[in-house]
Amino acid sequence: MQDPNIIGILLNAGLAGLAFVLFLKGWIAPKPSVDRLTKEAEQWRKLYEIERQAHDLTRKGHAEETRAALQAAAEGSQTAMALLEEIRKRQSEAQR
Repeated sequence: MQDPNIIGILLNAGLAGLAFVLFLKGWIAPKPSVDRLTKEAEQWRKLYEIERQAHDLTRKGHAEETRAALQAAAEGSQTAMALLEEIRKRQSEAQR
């Protein structure tokens, strides 16, 4: 039979060794590093939200400009159509 103290020592050394290996692999990180990275991620998230809002505003402005240009073109074509109808009406009256 083995001494229970040896098993305890091996288990403790194994857990510490496992923790050390996980730390070296980057799977375990110290709390200050995690806090710093969390703060940095939050700053990037805020910047992303600001940029997204700016792009939404730009898209809305572009859509408004396009709508205004299309509306002006539609009004111009309606005016041209009214003028052509008036010309046709006058030509038919002149032929009579």
